[in-house]
Amino acid sequence: KANSVFNTDVDTSSDFSSVSRIFREFEHKLTKELHIWWEIASLEKYVTSQMIPRGLRIRKFPSYMDRDEVFMSSWNKILSDCSFRLMELMIEHKTKVHRDVKIELKMIEKDIEQYRTQTRFDNIYESIKSNIKKLESDIMENKRKKYNRDSLDYMKDQVYSWASNRRENRREYNSQRSILKNTSTPKKVSFSSVDRDSLDGSLAGSSPISSQSNRSEKAKDVFAEEQHFLKKSHTGAGQWTQKNANKELWKRHPEELSREQEDKNRYVLRKKKPKKRY
Repeated sequence: KANSVFNTDVDTSSDFSSVSRIFREFEHKLTKELHIWWEIASLEKYVTSQMIPRGLRIRKFPSYMDRDEVFMSSWNKILSDCSFRLMELMIEHKTKVHRDVKIELKMIEKDIEQYRTQTRFDNIYESIKSNIKKLESDIMENKRKKYNRDSLDYMKDQVYSWASNRRENRREYNSQRSILKNTSTPKKVSFSSVDRDSLDGSLAGSSPISSQSNRSEKAKDVFAEEQHFLKKSHTGAGQWTQKNANKELWKRHPEELSREQEDKNRYVLRKKKPKKRY
């Protein structure tokens, strides 16, 4: 009995379980903080550049109007103003969420400190650090591709395409649901992660893995004002040409080209095989 009372062998299994749990929570919060930071940075850059990402462009067009350039320009401006107001609202909301996540991260960091002497502490921490850096690299590449794509839309004056949307409106009209079908389920509005030259000072010290100054430099690279495929060297005497720009852009976005071709094929198929009307 005395040996069992004064036994110095401590069961560390529960300690290891606690370490694993708190590190999983730590990585989850780091991942969430990273995504939110880049979403804010992206949105602010788009607002500063007076650009709207594809995912936040409002595509509503009157089907009964003739092609009146003045009317179309005024209509597009109203749509753009609405999108910018939504983007400002998203920035405001995400900034609040980001601050809350930062507070939660600081609390978790304090809890982690008590396990620093654990055997596998360094290995787990380095693994998380590697995962977060890989994730940030993927996010940056995705943001860069979307920003280049949207910049090209503005250069080609294809932010709002009335002709294609008239086709979409007709297809939508022809495939309307029955009025007898239950429509009580509310529709969900989904905004893609989208994209000011610098972030608000309150976001400084965002993460123990990726510092504020480091991220700010990365953001400057991702949202560069002059992309390589838009430079004068690619466009002859300083004039943009659709052929050159498309050639450079599709090198970087083969999946975008594939999706566009699929959309075209589906549209052609619908024309060949129209829906039967009874």
